[in-house]
Amino acid sequence: MGSIGSIGGIGSIGSIGSIGSIGGLGSIGSIGSIGSIGGLSVAGLGGFGGDAPVSGAMAAGLTSSLYAVSDLDPVAAASSAQQMTPGAANLDRYAVWVRASLYVSDVLRDLDWTPLGQSPDKWTLRCRQASGEARVVTLRKPPMSMFVSQLRFMRDYRDQRADRAVEILTQPGMPADYFACILGLTGARHAHVLELMLATQVLAAHAAMIAKHHFACRRPDTLDPTLMPMIPTPGHNAYPSAHAAEAFAVATMLSQLVADRAGWFPDPARAATLLRRQAERIAVNRTVAGMHYPVDSWAGAMLGQAVARMLIARCKGSGELRAWTYDPQDVDFSLERLEEAWAAQSGGAATQLSFSGGPLAWLWTKASEELS
Repeated sequence: MGSIGSIGGIGSIGSIGSIGSIGGLGSIGSIGSIGSIGGLSVAGLGGFGGDAPVSGAMAAGLTSSLYAVSDLDPVAAASSAQQMTPGAANLDRYAVWVRASLYVSDVLRDLDWTPLGQSPDKWTLRCRQASGEARVVTLRKPPMSMFVSQLRFMRDYRDQRADRAVEILTQPGMPADYFACILGLTGARHAHVLELMLATQVLAAHAAMIAKHHFACRRPDTLDPTLMPMIPTPGHNAYPSAHAAEAFAVATMLSQLVADRAGWFPDPARAATLLRRQAERIAVNRTVAGMHYPVDSWAGAMLGQAVARMLIARCKGSGELRAWTYDPQDVDFSLERLEEAWAAQSGGAATQLSFSGGPLAWLWTKASEELS
């Protein structure tokens, strides 16, 4: 894809996997680890990539050519110029990392969450809008005894490290290849779909990091030294799993995009199933690697799906939002159990969300057009 921001170069995707292997998706910048958001500087916002560096030789060449060719009156050329009109029409002109900054700022200003130190065993994410505040999701903190008990699952999963090593090593960031191959996405044709995936990931990661900071849960390898993780443990807390949050958020977002473009996909339901199975695999791989308890993936998956539902409403202008809740259980994580838990809450009261425009709505339209 050459570069999607440059797109950050959707080819190395920094630590975002290496999206380069799939039909030259290029490199979506560097989102560090899917659970550690890489460097969130504005000039490389969460993996969207920054502007291309300029070499000293190029700067010198441009300077010398300036004096050779620039002998015209600059005032005459600029006297009739008009300023651009502010608004969504300018989004096409921006570098991808600039749009990324707008996505994050636009969404985070409408979010609210349980303040640190208040209700330490419970964390609630809310979304503000014109009609009031809607609860997105509530997570509850497992007791220490549950984390200790969950170590038994992690010891069992160690035997799968050899079989899953290649997957684990190529999923430190946003493993876009693993979703793109299901939908036949390529950098040349689906730059905005890929950008929507990454925007969803970054926003889910923000929510996960805030929850991690609130709960302050220890990593498994600090409780059981025999786990010896096969890759370095990220520098943040365990619960909830950001990998699970981001993977399930992306799967949920893409599933809705596919459902809205059913004419392009011969079997949208099957595609959605494959996306969710891939998200499950990504989440469980973190347990295999020694990074996360299964309960981390439970909370992360619930959080990611809920955040995606809220983001879809922003993208489409409106939508129903149910107040999802996760109460920790000492069981292994699986997609089948997750869907049962999700369905059990699907009949609850829903809040109607309504949004007017915004950069995510623009991105949704662009992504939808690429699948038409």
